[in-house]
Amino acid sequence: MLFGSLLLALALLTDQPIDVRYILILVGATGFFSGGFLVALGSDRPVEAGLAGEIAAGGALATGTLVHALGGRGNAIFLPPDNEHDRVMQWIPAPASGGMAVMGPGSIFVHRNGIQGIRITPLAGSLVARLKGEYGLVLPAESGLMTGAIREVCEDVLPVARRVDAHTDGDRFVVMLHGYQLSSGCASVHASSPERCLLCPCSTCSLIVCMIAEGLGREVVLERIVLDSAGRSLRVELSCIPGTGGMAAA
Repeated sequence: MLFGSLLLALALLTDQPIDVRYILILVGATGFFSGGFLVALGSDRPVEAGLAGEIAAGGALATGTLVHALGGRGNAIFLPPDNEHDRVMQWIPAPASGGMAVMGPGSIFVHRNGIQGIRITPLAGSLVARLKGEYGLVLPAESGLMTGAIREVCEDVLPVARRVDAHTDGDRFVVMLHGYQLSSGCASVHASSPERCLLCPCSTCSLIVCMIAEGLGREVVLERIVLDSAGRSLRVELSCIPGTGGMAAA
């Protein structure tokens, strides 16, 4: 959160070129809100569920708004790490970047399969690392075992749902969160802009996709996210893209 705040201050208080300013705000917002979500779920004194949901939603909305302003359109694709020291990255197609596509080492603008896009750290990137480092999370490389790992994390370790149903059909995953504790935050995102859930998912959906992408070593695309506010349930549908795939900066 401190690092994100510093980047935001650097972007807002110094005279930076507009493209650099956008990048600093994007990375800073991602760091700040992902840190806030970690505090909300990992504190010795748990934050009230509604507030934690708003923290998660705030990160998704802020980051999604900036990605959209930079030309990001369509469904996010989560890319597996290239090695054990890397993390999952999130890539959003951005064919129209408004002339601000600064390429080169460290740029958030990269090409995937010949298409320009924006590469950022997912909102759940830090959360996955913490679950692995502090809670001994092992991400299985088999789809059937992965559904069990998702249930364990979302029901017992965090927990964000009363009950989780997860199943696979070939390369497709469907995860149902019943009694979802952060549903108020999801409702805020849906009321503002439902497509933002697929462009830049909140920390919970991001966590599920990151687990699958890293464990199975597959590129994963979000297909559909459905919220039932009355029943406090969340349905996440996603698919693995054949091949492991990596990133190649232009």
